[in-house]
Amino acid sequence: MALGGMPQRLLVALAGALCLALPVQASAGGFFIGDIGARGLARGGAFVAAPDSVLALHYNPGALSLLGEGLHVEVDISTVSLDYQFTRTCPCIDPSKPGAAAADALLAQSPGHLGVATNSAGVQLIPFITAAYQLPWHHLTIAAGVYAMTSPGKLKFGKRSESSAEALVNFQPQRYSLIDLDLFEAYYNLGVSIEPIEGLRLGFVGQLYEFRVTQAVNLWGNTTLSQNAEDITLDIPVVLSFAAPLRPNFMFGISYTPTFAKEISVGFSMMGKRNARSEGNAKLVVPKFLEDLGNSGITGSGVNVEVNLPAMIRGGVQYAVPQVFAAEVALEVETWSDYDRVVVRGKDIAVSILGKNQPLGKVILPERFQNTFSIRAGGELNIWEPVLSLRAGYSFETSAMSKDFIDASAVDFEKHGLHFGAATTWAGVTLQAGMAYFIMPSFTTTTSEKSMIGPLTGDLGSTELLTRVGNGTYSGSYFLFSGSISVALDPLMKAI
Repeated sequence: MALGGMPQRLLVALAGALCLALPVQASAGGFFIGDIGARGLARGGAFVAAPDSVLALHYNPGALSLLGEGLHVEVDISTVSLDYQFTRTCPCIDPSKPGAAAADALLAQSPGHLGVATNSAGVQLIPFITAAYQLPWHHLTIAAGVYAMTSPGKLKFGKRSESSAEALVNFQPQRYSLIDLDLFEAYYNLGVSIEPIEGLRLGFVGQLYEFRVTQAVNLWGNTTLSQNAEDITLDIPVVLSFAAPLRPNFMFGISYTPTFAKEISVGFSMMGKRNARSEGNAKLVVPKFLEDLGNSGITGSGVNVEVNLPAMIRGGVQYAVPQVFAAEVALEVETWSDYDRVVVRGKDIAVSILGKNQPLGKVILPERFQNTFSIRAGGELNIWEPVLSLRAGYSFETSAMSKDFIDASAVDFEKHGLHFGAATTWAGVTLQAGMAYFIMPSFTTTTSEKSMIGPLTGDLGSTELLTRVGNGTYSGSYFLFSGSISVALDPLMKAI
């Protein structure tokens, strides 16, 4: 056997597998909804032109000057539930390879390789807490708040394997793309807004963001000792944990209501592109076939990961008649083409094959994400205020993923959202509720090029049996509910 170049080839392949297992897609498209807070959610995210709420800290910080003088506080709790299924089917072997049809037929006869994977993560809670204070001078407003993006931070398809023996029992059709994901994401904001001339409002937010992720996935040891594609005895359970420290970002916004047409408002806001460099650990469980080589194994666990996350741009036009109604149409663009690659640098990971060691080097993995846009239309009926205000909206968002490069870990396809909500105000205290149902039309693909990574190459490994893991049928839907209490201190003190 030609083992001279084996350690380096094995290590590079393992690094590529680590890249594919990264959870950074958890902020993309289908995971990221963007409708924060009960009022914004109820209006379908069409809350950009003149959001007269502390939610402006997220939607358009320029509009914070619309709040009114004094102290304003809002506490909002959202829940999100994702009903998501992936039914894996073949073709699994590259059709251009000899014997592909026979290998596909063998997989189809083996229970567990194909079939249905269902997310069982359940309901998750997402907070939004913000306070703002407005001074009389040009409606100068200062706001501070913390929130998480409205997205499911957990996915769970089955039991995580802590050993190769457990992997034999936890037989899951999607195991080479995702087993479970646990994502924590938080944004800390300090914003200021001013109205330098009547009707023109400008705002800026300084932002710190962080995320922590743990994700489990299986690799496959593609040794030439086996002729059975996806022989589960060769599975390599991997648990990845990453923590990005606090990083700076920014957001700015403009809101304008012309003095000659006060029924019309226009707004624009932008959140900057985020660069996330994370320190992490990768725990790989060595399968028996590698141990049997003798004097072989994997040491170390430190990894450095670098990705770019997109800028978000919003624009909206609102027509409103005070104390009667408001209606808005908004457009949102997310520049997911910025997520063009993942860079992985090993810190202390090394692979030993028959006593020969090779440290993990720098690996660059290209991706195929594309920019997304969403159309949002919504508004509110206010003729019964302050006793009751009714809200409704509709949203549509395109996918950041190509159907030819998708797998079960990317819950990202077109979404149609139906939004509803209501509010009541008494003496400066407002209670609000919003809900939305996001429909993701199911689709089937037989052309996904996402395939498992084979750690072994050369005389010990074969690429002939590396299967494609993204073909099948995808279906799902989201249900979001948000409830909030907000207080305008000045009206409350007057009532008291």
